[in-house]
Amino acid sequence: PLRAMALTPVTPAAARPVLRAAPSFVARDLAEATVILRDDHALLELASKALGQPASLRSTLLGEEPLRLITQLSELTERRIIRQHARSSASKFVAVVESLCGRPHSGETEEALDAVIAAIWPAYMRHTAGAEGAESSADVWATKLYLHVVPPAGAAAHPGGDTGGDPRAADGQGTALPGAPPVPPAGILTLYVRFTLSRDLTTGSVDMSLQVGQLAPLSAGSGPGFNLSWSVEDVDLDASDRPQWTAVDQGLRAKLSELQGMLGLARQPAWGPTGVLGLLLAACAGLPSCDSARQVLAQLRSAHREEMLAGA
Repeated sequence: PLRAMALTPVTPAAARPVLRAAPSFVARDLAEATVILRDDHALLELASKALGQPASLRSTLLGEEPLRLITQLSELTERRIIRQHARSSASKFVAVVESLCGRPHSGETEEALDAVIAAIWPAYMRHTAGAEGAESSADVWATKLYLHVVPPAGAAAHPGGDTGGDPRAADGQGTALPGAPPVPPAGILTLYVRFTLSRDLTTGSVDMSLQVGQLAPLSAGSGPGFNLSWSVEDVDLDASDRPQWTAVDQGLRAKLSELQGMLGLARQPAWGPTGVLGLLLAACAGLPSCDSARQVLAQLRSAHREEMLAGA
């Protein structure tokens, strides 16, 4: 005779929880971000070493160690300079947006804005010049930076959950113990931002693309965290009316509003989705050689002003 068998209910595939492993680039970018966050300390250390060996640096031919020293100094100095460009450009954009309020800043506003500027840590900002006279050529600016957002004192930590229980260094730089992945301390938000701007040398039109993704904190199996992707093509920077490219659709507005909150600007009345987009572009296109950025940001500021006035 056949025995009765207990059947185990089968969960439909669509309803099963999916555990996603963090992409390999997350570990790579976190390692790079951790190094960049220590740039100032490393720069001062190397400068001190250089001052301690003047004779070797004056040699006709540098030895292996002095050459390595000044090469590292050059790399760190370049990153410090582009950080200045990115933060200065973002700061100028912030000042213009805040002027829309028409009233003095509160201490809370000043603290929030200072924190956003201080969160900008570029990895690189590059300009590749196009060949003049070529049939198809373009100037290209490419930027990769990190937004390292530290919650104000007394504020709740950024959500994202589990850090895996790994002990972290207490120096605020996100240094991990040997053998542990180099991630920022729990509750500190780290995002990567990638941006390209390409200007056609024949037509003068501009293509732009922007990607933002969350690196930390992330929970095991929680998926990739916050992400945003945006691109426009054939932008006419000489348009007199409000350009169509500055009209932010509802999906992107929701993402930018979420990011606004993550950056600590949710309660700042001068800000909105278009303003946040402009802030990102200002930081990414901060190189002095990127003259197209001035027109791009002017058009975004105008669009943001119209939105703020319409919502007043």
